[in-house]
Amino acid sequence: MSDEATHPSPHDALFKRVFADVARGGALLRALLPSELAAAVEWSTLELRPGESVGADLRGLASDLVFSARADGHALHFHVLMEHQSTADPRMPFRITEYVVRLWQGQSQPVDGRLELPLIVPIVVYHGARP
Repeated sequence: MSDEATHPSPHDALFKRVFADVARGGALLRALLPSELAAAVEWSTLELRPGESVGADLRGLASDLVFSARADGHALHFHVLMEHQSTADPRMPFRITEYVVRLWQGQSQPVDGRLELPLIVPIVVYHGARP
């Protein structure tokens, strides 16, 4: 059975199918990241990381992909968090912030006595009738 047939949102399944391709996912990241960060990333090292990282409490609300790459000799992890909306929601900034914090809670591990949080790129795709 395909991911689209079992995924709670056909929009999230489409996002994952399109942007899980490293070339397309990289193009999306290059378009969305600040230009200085995008220029520092060694795009030839970009790879999709395995697994679903949003966790059971967010599944069905948001979808994500995790990529890793090198930049300036360091490993980077990019969590691309996608939220689809068909209606306007004035609380969307709060909801996205909540998703980011939940991802950090599940993914953050102390390294050498300090907490390293992965970069999370939140994307809201709105396809409602109202601008």
